[in-house]
Amino acid sequence: MSETQQDNCQVNYSIEDVGEASDLKNIVVPNSSLKKMVINYVGQIVKPVDDEVTVEMIISVLADEFPEVIMPLAEENWMRGYEQALADVDKGQELWAQDQAAQTQEGEDE
Repeated sequence: MSETQQDNCQVNYSIEDVGEASDLKNIVVPNSSLKKMVINYVGQIVKPVDDEVTVEMIISVLADEFPEVIMPLAEENWMRGYEQALADVDKGQELWAQDQAAQTQEGEDE
């Protein structure tokens, strides 16, 4: 990706796009120096009312200010999901073909 493309990179992220079982609302515990630094930085940007920084807030700030980190993660996640979908289709076709062959065999045996 060229420098110009990186500068124009935007990540649109919305909690509405995520299912209810998501961990995005979890509060991040500052149990390492890196987490403390990230939590403090995100807290200064977002200014949460309860002073609690969530995973969602961190991702949102990173997406806005450091898309070079978020985009490869999102791309990798998308590729793995796409590959899994194709594998599922292949397996489904295989199982369907086996079922059809078994039904045909049963029909011939009668």
